[in-house]
Parts: sequence; C-alpha cells; structure tokens
Amino acid sequence: KECRQNANDTYHRYECLYTDILYQAHLGAWHLAYRALTSRPWAFFSDNLDQYLNHNEKSGVDNDDVYKSEDIMSFNNLVTHDGVGCKQAPELMMQAHVVVFLLRLLKKLQYVGDTQNNNLELDDELTLVGRVLHHFMRAAFYNTHEITEIEKTGDRWENN
Repeated sequence: KECRQNANDTYHRYECLYTDILYQAHLGAWHLAYRALTSRPWAFFSDNLDQYLNHNEKSGVDNDDVYKSEDIMSFNNLVTHDGVGCKQAPELMMQAHVVVFLLRLLKKLQYVGDTQNNNLELDDELTLVGRVLHHFMRAAFYNTHEITEIEKTGDRWENN
C-alpha cells in the first residue's frame, strides 16, 4: 500500500498513460533516468541545481559516503564518463533526440514548463531539465545491466 501511494504521488502520473510509448521507444536504461527525474518534482532539482549539474563522481572514494539506492544524490554521482573519449555523431544525435522526446512528454504531462505554450523552442527552464535528464541518462546507461531469463518450457528449444 505504501509503495502504491509513493508511486501515485511521484512518477506514476508521468508514466501511466504512456508506458507503451516509452516501451516502444526502446529507451532501455534511459527509462530509469526518466523515472529518477519524475520521482521528485522539478522544484526539488531546480532548488539544488548546482549539485545536479556539478556532480561528484568520486563521491565515496575519499570519504565515508556510501551509495544508497534510495538516495537520488547517490544516483546523480554515479560515473557518466563525461568528456572521456570521442562520441560519434550518431550516438550524440540519438541522445539528443531522446532528451527532446522526453522533454516534450514532461511538458505535456505538466511536470515542467508552460503547458499552454505550444512553442517548440526550448526555454531556459526546459534546457536545464534536459541537462539534468541527459546526465541521468548517462548515469543509467553506464551503471546498469539488463537481466534476462530464458525459460525452457518444452522438451526442445524449438518448442519454446
């Protein structure tokens, strides 16, 4: 009951009617970034914007910080490999497209921005949301692994 109430109070309203679209978009781990963002109101992030735009990937290395899965700051401080290596244009373009897609969804669902304004340009606030979301996408991408289970139900693999 407590879990359901927590979901209803946070991310559920930004996902419930769009689960199929999010799934069909093949977001993979990036869906976790969307969930991380919508787990708290935008005001939570905007009030602490410096912490979320200037994360500390060495958190826990030289001090007593311990990763806690329920702590959004622990997630924020995961390794993202920013500035490492040469990202190819197709990869960067895909990330940009996904961020814009998710920003449009967040605006439509009244998570952030003026929903009466149908202007397609990103204002300053949406740009900041996009920066935090992109960072979360990188944290999710580099720090998660898909787990799949194949269950054999027939005598032969061809029968499954």
